[in-house]
Amino acid sequence: MAMKKNDVLKIIIILLAAGLLVWIGKSGKGERIRRTADLLPRPFVAVGTRLRLLTLPASPSQPDDRLTALEFALREKEEENEGLQEALNFSRRANISFIGAEVLHYRREAGRESLLINAGKEQGISTGQLVIDSNQFLLGRVHSAEGSTALVDIASNPGNTFEVRIVPSSVTVLAVGIGGRTLLLRLIPQDTPIRRGDFVALLNGQFLLGEIARAESNEASAFREARATLQARPERVREVFVMPSAAKK
Repeated sequence: MAMKKNDVLKIIIILLAAGLLVWIGKSGKGERIRRTADLLPRPFVAVGTRLRLLTLPASPSQPDDRLTALEFALREKEEENEGLQEALNFSRRANISFIGAEVLHYRREAGRESLLINAGKEQGISTGQLVIDSNQFLLGRVHSAEGSTALVDIASNPGNTFEVRIVPSSVTVLAVGIGGRTLLLRLIPQDTPIRRGDFVALLNGQFLLGEIARAESNEASAFREARATLQARPERVREVFVMPSAAKK
């Protein structure tokens, strides 16, 4: 069978390549060519790897957790700044010089909640002063104060008492902390119209303490009771405002 032209060309190319390899080996240039061949791919492989890492599209099933966390932190900071600005504006309107402080630590132990803040006696803070957050929610009272720190006792802790006003009825009653972010409202006149969702506030309604969750009736008494839930969220607070002693009256 006669050989095809393509087969003849392949044989000729193979013979020429073999002859070239024999010549390179005898001339000593083979080693230099081999080393060059080994070195050349390395930087190109490295660059290709970097390009590949840069150009690979992000997998839609695996979102960038760092970006999500950053966006959440930015939103949280924007909300915090808005709250601080509102508190500052209120301070100017009410002519109250609040003492601002940052929260160092939130603690919950044995049914009691507290905040450690980075301001104390040196900044004019003393036991019994009222403490609010940037939303003008009442957090509680200063339990104790040291040189540059103070401990805030959360309002709903057992034993804490406040003279409050029910909104919108404007009736003044006594709020007693019973724990679990709950306050017991006492000495409510029987004929006072209260309902679930009414608010409980201090200082002529300026600072919100809680929201009524349940009203109770007692026909055998001239007074009735109700339970309110604390509006502030101490575990989320980053900045507090302490009111001077004169502002509590």
